[in-house]
Amino acid sequence: SNDIRTVLSSFWQLVRSFCSIINVSLDDAFSEFHSNNLLSLSAQSQQLLETKIKATLDFVINSAIINLKKNLAITCETISINEPISSLATNYFTYISSINVYTTPPIGIDINATSFADGCSCENLNGCLRSAIIFESDEIFNFANVSGIMFDCLPLDGALASSFECFYESWCLSLIMNVSKTNMRPEPLHIQSRFEHNTSLKKLLDELMIEQITMTVNFSSYYSICNPKYCTYSYIHRFDILFIITFTAGAFGGILTVLKFIAPFLIKLAYWIYSLKNRDGPRTDYNKNQSTNLIL
Repeated sequence: SNDIRTVLSSFWQLVRSFCSIINVSLDDAFSEFHSNNLLSLSAQSQQLLETKIKATLDFVINSAIINLKKNLAITCETISINEPISSLATNYFTYISSINVYTTPPIGIDINATSFADGCSCENLNGCLRSAIIFESDEIFNFANVSGIMFDCLPLDGALASSFECFYESWCLSLIMNVSKTNMRPEPLHIQSRFEHNTSLKKLLDELMIEQITMTVNFSSYYSICNPKYCTYSYIHRFDILFIITFTAGAFGGILTVLKFIAPFLIKLAYWIYSLKNRDGPRTDYNKNQSTNLIL
């Protein structure tokens, strides 16, 4: 039966177990975060420091989420393959099939899968997910749906598909309290959350039930923890006296290097021009003298 009285207790036990698992996952994540050391060869700005810290924090949180999803998927797959019988008889139930005092054992017991009016049977590996209901006055035809609380062949599957929507609504909460044997009359939830009221427990687990992460970076302690004896810095300022002298010396150094390679060629070229000029000089004078003699 998908009556809420069958699964309500196991639902809250599973919620408590999930909360414990998430607390352990977060503790492990923060321990890993605090074990990381931020090392740098040079001083870093506050913005860069905060960016690196946030990236590290996001990494450990995402790793915790991935590990939780993986472990939960393995658990669900193992349960689905092994097909255990729920102690609440939600997927299979036993019944006495025969009684014979002359046989051993004298009582025959068989097992049947739970089935529903719509034809769904818990022999189906996908289960028979449906809303939990409350039968009124032990009648099988008069019932009310419970908002957010889901029933499935296995309590784990039903809990993962459920939400806390009912506990935000006064009429739904009163409906549950009326069938519960308790004198407690809790008030409906009024807390603000980034999650919608109908967010499934599976979705909450995928987010580690984290509402908000506030990160405060103490930039001054970044240096005080290291406690350096002194700090130095340097910068390049162009077109000052030192820069001009250095640039000029470098330029002349480059020119001298070039001249070192082309000087022999220039000397040879100058010598060749000079030699050529001296060779043509006397021939010109002879021509001039010969011309003078002809005129006379």
